Amino acid sequence: MYRFITSHPTFALDTEGRLTLNSANFLIPSIPDYSSRLVTLFLNSEAFQFLFREWFFTHKVLKSNLERLPFLKISKKVAENLEKVADGIFSGMPIYDKMEMLVYSTFHLTRAEIEYIKNSSPISLNISYLKRRKTLK
Repeated sequence: MYRFITSHPTFALDTEGRLTLNSANFLIPSIPDYSSRLVTLFLNSEAFQFLFREWFFTHKVLKSNLERLPFLKISKKVAENLEKVADGIFSGMPIYDKMEMLVYSTFHLTRAEIEYIKNSSPISLNISYLKRRKTLK
């Protein structure tokens, strides 16, 4: 699920079939080698938040924009490592930094590129917002 109008795109995974209000949309991801949990993890990552802001520069989260975000091919081992981190995050463990580094590693970003992304956010990237809202839980 995600809010359609927001300055900080935030995504949540609904595993219980709850109803949403009209200010939230939902998507059913179909990305090879990515579970719904991994898609949620990537969409909430600093890297994807940065790409969304840079590419689309809008307060509307459009389905067509989400479909353009790059979900790179990942190995089974990388997927397993990310699933372990997702397990921790969804059970409430504060391991967001580990999540971010694994996502960055899938894009093969340099330290300088990572620092550029981290320093480019209006709110120190969305992760601090997610921690306050406990959206990733």
